[in-house]
Amino acid sequence: FPVTILSEGLTTYKGNRDVGDQQDLERKANLTPQFKYAKRILEAMGYKCPVSKSFEADDLIGTVAKRFGVKGNHVYIYSRDKDFIQCVNQHVTLVQPQQANSPERIFRPDNCHERYVDPELMVEFLMMVGDSSDSVAGVKGIGDKTAIKLLNQYGSIKEARAKSNNKALAAVTDKYLDQMRDLITIIDNTPYIPKTLQGMKRTKPRETLLSAMKVELEFRKLFYL
Repeated sequence: FPVTILSEGLTTYKGNRDVGDQQDLERKANLTPQFKYAKRILEAMGYKCPVSKSFEADDLIGTVAKRFGVKGNHVYIYSRDKDFIQCVNQHVTLVQPQQANSPERIFRPDNCHERYVDPELMVEFLMMVGDSSDSVAGVKGIGDKTAIKLLNQYGSIKEARAKSNNKALAAVTDKYLDQMRDLITIIDNTPYIPKTLQGMKRTKPRETLLSAMKVELEFRKLFYL
């Protein structure tokens, strides 16, 4: 899902994706114009390509999971992003594909706590430990082990702040925590996803358009054409 990210109130959000040396900036400048062509090609192939200026790709994926992960259907999310654990339930499974230094991991409702916390606590877990891939700082001084211990003992950040003697939690403001919650929570009711599975179904490829795009882009081959 190609999207434009909108993040209000915290300027560091995903800030690490916009920094780099001159070579990185040149790669980005060359890559960005290709998105519109990728969308045109995929749509010509019959695939749905929702685009949003107000939501992230995570939100569109979360909406698909919520809308179609129901009795009779099962949704599998393939992503290395652990924030998708918040979407896991009896009808939604997160599969983290294998990488060179990390094995494949499969998260279901009954095993998320073995590595992190239960799905319903994942947002609060990330509020405390942060998410470096999105430049979400979290609470300074709290790591995975402390966050898991506090959430398992108190059930929420609010209760942990009120009843524990953790100085790091006591030092952050409610406004800061609210910002963390807004940035980490995946929106699962975006308006850009079809309401039915039939609406998600791939349509017949438009071969005339694909052939024209092959000529326009000077490709020798485009899919099977």
